[in-house]
Amino acid sequence: MQIQSKFATRPNHAGGPAPQKLTELDFQPRDPQMSPSGDSVIFSAGTDQPLRRELFSLGLSDGQLTQLTNREVNLSWHPSISPDGTKIAYVVEKQGRSDLQVMNVDGTGNVNLSNNNKGFWSPSWSPDGSKIITTSRDTARGNLELVEFAADGSSKAQATSIGVNTDLPQYSPDGQYIVFGLAPGFGPQVLASMSTETSELKTYSRNVMLVDEPVVTEDNKIIFSGSVRDGRFRLYEVEIGSDEEPRVLVDADRASNVTLSPDGSRIAYVDKGKNGSFQIFEANRDGGEPHQVSPDEGYSTSPVYTPDGNSLVYISSREGDKELYIQNLRN
Repeated sequence: MQIQSKFATRPNHAGGPAPQKLTELDFQPRDPQMSPSGDSVIFSAGTDQPLRRELFSLGLSDGQLTQLTNREVNLSWHPSISPDGTKIAYVVEKQGRSDLQVMNVDGTGNVNLSNNNKGFWSPSWSPDGSKIITTSRDTARGNLELVEFAADGSSKAQATSIGVNTDLPQYSPDGQYIVFGLAPGFGPQVLASMSTETSELKTYSRNVMLVDEPVVTEDNKIIFSGSVRDGRFRLYEVEIGSDEEPRVLVDADRASNVTLSPDGSRIAYVDKGKNGSFQIFEANRDGGEPHQVSPDEGYSTSPVYTPDGNSLVYISSREGDKELYIQNLRN
């Protein structure tokens, strides 16, 4: 797969700091993830026809692009970086079946943790880096449940036996809960959590449906894109374990892809911009002062903060093809 990186600066005609172009790719990027040190971005890139994806690492200081996987006939995607920044958990998929694999952040030392091709998706690390939680069909009844691995491959256990599809699992920052979505059949997802100590299950609303991956704050609040089936996606917040209905955090139109700044003071997300296309927005942690940060050119998605919280890396089509950009937010 031929791919190259080239930094290039373009003016932001909408005003504010101009985004800096990070890549010139032959294929479309997806799933950007920021390393804890902020020195690189890990992402997948590939084509839809034929369907193929590989994992890459982009150095933010030198622009060096490194291809981490080279399977050609498989999909290598859904990367998740370990808390210490040394490992990447990811999914290798072929013809709709997949395995959970782990490699060093430089692409060496690959280990297939599952090695049974039964279907694994959406890996996420525990805060201490000792475990990885996934959605999988490697379960007693073959339905989608949460399956937890020891990060070194020494153990595997089915974490839930709910009987309905699970998706998008992640640990709370204190490791005491797993937050995820529940979806009966192919219906809309309900936000849920489970205690890692007691396995107690909690669902939060049957009125507000979960749209995509939620985030969990240090004080155990869940921020998520939700819909009450009126055609709008707002940002909501609810406390883990609460019996109250989630409250509207940002009264948006089509909010999704929410992410939390490293210091917890701000949120970034995608919503419809001034020109009607999807753009990157930022708001205070309490939902105050929401504002568009990406220019009204093309569309933008998948924001991730740098460790200092002063910049966002995101995917944009502002020059036609989808590329990675970085934008300073505080100038």
